[in-house]
Amino acid sequence: MKQTIRGRRGFTLVELLVVIAIIGVLVGLLLPAIQAARESSRRMSCVNNLRQQGLALQNHLSTKNHFPPAVNMVLLDFLDNANVMLLPYLEQGPLDSIYNHDVQWEDQIDAVLSSSVPIFNCPSSAAPSPLVIQALGDIVGDGPPDTNRIEYAATDYAYSKGVYDGWCIIPIGPGVLNRPGDIPRNEAGMFDVGTNYRVARITDGLSNTIAMGEASSDARWLLCEGNACGNGNLVPQGNYPEHAWNAWIVGEVVSTVHRSSLRAAGIYACTLEPMNKNPVTETYAFIPDLGTAECESHFPGNPNQSPANGSTTSNFRSNHPGGCNFLYGDGSVHYLTEEIGMVAYHALSTIAGEETVGGF
Repeated sequence: MKQTIRGRRGFTLVELLVVIAIIGVLVGLLLPAIQAARESSRRMSCVNNLRQQGLALQNHLSTKNHFPPAVNMVLLDFLDNANVMLLPYLEQGPLDSIYNHDVQWEDQIDAVLSSSVPIFNCPSSAAPSPLVIQALGDIVGDGPPDTNRIEYAATDYAYSKGVYDGWCIIPIGPGVLNRPGDIPRNEAGMFDVGTNYRVARITDGLSNTIAMGEASSDARWLLCEGNACGNGNLVPQGNYPEHAWNAWIVGEVVSTVHRSSLRAAGIYACTLEPMNKNPVTETYAFIPDLGTAECESHFPGNPNQSPANGSTTSNFRSNHPGGCNFLYGDGSVHYLTEEIGMVAYHALSTIAGEETVGGF
């Protein structure tokens, strides 16, 4: 009996290429959806961080009957900033217990400087935390290079200074907290030096006033100096990172971090310039403005506007496409797009002016 042996038929090259092409198309279709889902998850985590900080602000308000200032300052010493004052309300009691509230932020022990607080970091931002800085030997000592390393834990959020980018600080006297100069109330935000605002001072209403917003410390955000600065005004930092990073502990309103001579964006931001402007304007206090009530701002129409000199405050920015998340004074979080009109954007950041959500 004769047996017939049938050969096995495999895939032809054309069929294999077709299958590979189909798989490639499917992957190409799925990747954007997967990336969008991941970004949505990261953005939700970022929103939750802001909500937790909003809850901390409300608990501070309930306990002390006022919101914390941007920073407590006595004469020229920058002490606790708002982040530090909120530590007990953010379940960070152990960190608060080792923070020395009697000395400036830059004189804290390394364990405090390098302590990352997860709620201060947005998952969409790839900011290194802590950021390792090689400090200058003549500032922190003349030992081997490794002994001059300082680690700063980053933050991706900033307190709203309103539309007013100027910094003018009036020293009251030894042992007495300073206060800001004469800033027009319809340009001022919820946070400044020594403000301690009660709810009654925020006449636009907490639901119409930005308290905080995103201020990514990611390396994609470069840092520049001067009002309306651009790529031609990038901050020279030598061997240091040239981006708008910031540490949650920094209380300084001048841009140079003393212990490392590193320029930082600041934990304060204003709405004078558009959100997501890149490079980011540095937060800088013009020294002649310190100790005087004669404030300077680049906001159009301000009587003390000085285009040539004066202080500046960083702009809000985020790694979310097309906008930023903002925490309002009532604890709610809203996503504002880059398409928002500048008049509305300015108004939302101020404590006075009688602006409402629907009528700018």
